[in-house]
Amino acid sequence: EHVASALQEGVRNPVPWSGESSWLWMVVLRRAGLGSPGPLGQVLVLATALSLTLLAITWNALLACRNACQPGASLHSDGLEQPNVIQQNVVLRNMTQRIQTAEQALLRLLATARHAANQGAKVAEGGGAPAGAGGGGAAEPDPAGRTDGIGGGEGGGAASDDNEAERTSEEEEQRAMIKYDRNTKKFLRFRPDFQCGSRVPLLPDEEPVECNPDSDTPCCSALGWCGKTKLHCKCPTCIDYRQERRG
Repeated sequence: EHVASALQEGVRNPVPWSGESSWLWMVVLRRAGLGSPGPLGQVLVLATALSLTLLAITWNALLACRNACQPGASLHSDGLEQPNVIQQNVVLRNMTQRIQTAEQALLRLLATARHAANQGAKVAEGGGAPAGAGGGGAAEPDPAGRTDGIGGGEGGGAASDDNEAERTSEEEEQRAMIKYDRNTKKFLRFRPDFQCGSRVPLLPDEEPVECNPDSDTPCCSALGWCGKTKLHCKCPTCIDYRQERRG
């Protein structure tokens, strides 16, 4: 009931969304008891908000069709047709902005969840998980089980070798892209494929790959791509290398 009443109010009095108000649907859903903590809960809330927004568009279109099809509507069409068209265009533009804002927020949350999962996997590979986390006390090492331990070590070593080979291949490919000179140690600080930041290996000086500040894509987004939109230059984790150069 809370969601339905909020949806009806949004259709009757649509307001443009800005960066701060893009979480309006999330607040409504949390009050209705549909929100849950954590990145996955936020993804669920935003997906639900996007569905409700699409439903609001359909509802508004049906209301417009019903009003246009009422008996006697054609008698006043000359004076009302143009204002109605303008109002419909405003509403549709408003709904389109809401969908785009929800989609962008959903992409950011998915990237955050993916990054957290990768960090967890790295901690697990490095042996960072606490002993006995599954319950019960830590058991003493069994001499009879040393063969299994050795076998597991060999398997882990093979996986580590594969990862090392893949990382070396990526670094060599990147050095070719940035025109690395082994003699002078000079290189470009950006790649021609517009990737940057944590998406690619570090530069030879152990610094992140940057974006070309003199190009049309001077900013690195949170997802690791160079561009010039607000999602590349204005987000909290974005880097504008034009400002970095001035600094």
